[in-house]
Formats: sequence, C-alpha cells, structure tokens
Amino acid sequence: MFHNIKQNKVIFFIFGVYLAALAKEVSMLLSYRQQADYLLLDSINRGDLFIIILIFLILVDGLAIWFMLKQHQAGLWLAILSTIFKRVEEYFVLQISFDNFDLLKDIFIQKRLAQGRPVDEQMVSQFLSPELFTITYGLMGLFSVIIVILLLWKRNYFYEKKE
Repeated sequence: MFHNIKQNKVIFFIFGVYLAALAKEVSMLLSYRQQADYLLLDSINRGDLFIIILIFLILVDGLAIWFMLKQHQAGLWLAILSTIFKRVEEYFVLQISFDNFDLLKDIFIQKRLAQGRPVDEQMVSQFLSPELFTITYGLMGLFSVIIVILLLWKRNYFYEKKE
C-alpha cells in the first residue's frame, strides 16, 4: 500500500476521510438514541431506518477502506457510493428537519442543556435557521464533490498492478 508516499498524499487524505467517517458512524451507532437524526426519524416512526442506514454506511465505508488498502478498484466505487449515499441521506433528514422544526428545536435545546451549555432564544434561532442549514448542506455537498473529484483524479491508484 502507498508504495510512493509523495505520489499518494491525496490517497492518504482520502483514506483519512473515510477512516474518520467510519469512526464517526460506529460512534453514532453506539449512541444512536442520542443522535438528532435518530430522534427526527423516530418522530415519524422510522427510527429503525437510522440504524439500517448507519449499518449500511459502516459496511460500505469499511469495505471501501479495505479495498483502498488492497489497491483494488472496488475501493474507488465503494467510496463514491458512500459519498453519494451520505448526501442523499442528509438531504432526506434535512427535509424532515424542516417539517419538524419544533422537534428539532427541542432536541437542540435538550442536547445543549445536557452538555451544560447556555441556551437563549437568539442563539437557538441563529443555529437553527433554515439559511444556515442550507449553507451547511451546500458546504457538505461541495466537500463531497471535491472528494469524488480527488477519487476520480487518483483512480489509477485503484487500477495499478500490485508488485
């Protein structure tokens, strides 16, 4: 793996992105009842979907990492699948958030109080504005596009013959 470090800095970065995502997904699965996405999906009686999505992402990201290490083309396609699937899932949850804004607000306040953080109405309004959600989703989408571009740019890594 990574036989030429200078040429594979981008691959190291991509590997780190997916490793961090996998760690976050495992952490979220272990504490799923405290996750805002779970609580939102549970509010429409689809909490089980959150767990299914996380298990799917853990499997896909784990396999993508494994195949990246093996320098196999499946790593490329699994990484792209994972990235696209995450954005679709986030868009779906974003729409649920907009439809259940009062619940989202309650979840946000309860999480802040549980962490011992201050809560005031102006701060809540700023953090939970639809504009901020849209900007955040747009930035996540931009990051995803950059990752996919990097993956495609370095696709030869996944197709090189192993020595």
